[in-house]
Amino acid sequence: MITEVRRVVFSKEALVDILEFGRKRGNQRLPPGRIEDVMLENADAPRVTVKVDVLGGGKYQLATFPQAEFAAMMILYCKANKIPLPRASSKSFEIQGDSLCLVVRQQLDREMLGAR
Repeated sequence: MITEVRRVVFSKEALVDILEFGRKRGNQRLPPGRIEDVMLENADAPRVTVKVDVLGGGKYQLATFPQAEFAAMMILYCKANKIPLPRASSKSFEIQGDSLCLVVRQQLDREMLGAR
């Protein structure tokens, strides 16, 4: 069996772009205001916590996104920005320093190998 593994690394700036994308699509978890910081927590089951300056008033609010919810937003962002992610693949997260890495694993069969 052959497995293809691809890592797509998202910097903090890219994570802010994904969060703003989610906000525009109606994600209600993120309060209105300017995103101050993105914190990556829990290496075993990564989750994203966002520090928001609520409407510029110097009052901060935290919003935490569970892995599944952030993954859905990230996949929609990739699709909208034409970043290819095979549908029939497993996807997981890894924290790499200040970046979040989307790990895509796809089993290759004989038909896929012949088409390349």
